[in-house]
Amino acid sequence: MGVKIIGTSHITPISENKRYDIIAIELDRSRFEALMSKAPSKFNFSDALKIGFGGYIFAFIGGILQKYLANKLGAVPGEDMLSAIKLAQKNKSKLVLIDQPIQITLQRFSRNVSLWEKIKFVLFILASPFLMRDKINLRIVPEQKLVDKLTSELRKGFPGIYRVLISDRDKFMANKIVTLRKAFPDSAILVVVGAGHISGLNAALQNI
Repeated sequence: MGVKIIGTSHITPISENKRYDIIAIELDRSRFEALMSKAPSKFNFSDALKIGFGGYIFAFIGGILQKYLANKLGAVPGEDMLSAIKLAQKNKSKLVLIDQPIQITLQRFSRNVSLWEKIKFVLFILASPFLMRDKINLRIVPEQKLVDKLTSELRKGFPGIYRVLISDRDKFMANKIVTLRKAFPDSAILVVVGAGHISGLNAALQNI
């Protein structure tokens, strides 16, 4: 039946309403459980030790930023994945979590990204509202051309961060999709990921 991949902005629901046999989403088990429990994130010293303070602080700040943007739009953080989960429940589709475990991603962020690149990235995030030349409507998913432009700038300016947060995860998710496709060759599969993963995920799938 084939695989359909759609990109999201992470703070608005997906518009897909067709029935699929399998819905695969950009979450791992721990992020899925956190999303479903809706428990507020708190600083956890033991978790910070396990994954490294750099990765932990990055995730903590990222969560705050996502909540800020969602509240600004009157949305719920992770609403895209929640809507995909609800679609799977409604149609009794098999729900599959395809993202790399967040602990591995954050450990690699802590260990493989230089301190200078982390500092530059934080400064860039703080300054980006003033430097952004392309206006982005957060209520809709930006055009793929703009998404590709932004990810290209991320790759050039912050190669270590791009590799850890985007490229490595694209390859991990691509392998999961291929495994699904082989295990369920006659099933219609919907893959829901952040728009920044679309191009890299398609490229990774071609190389497997």
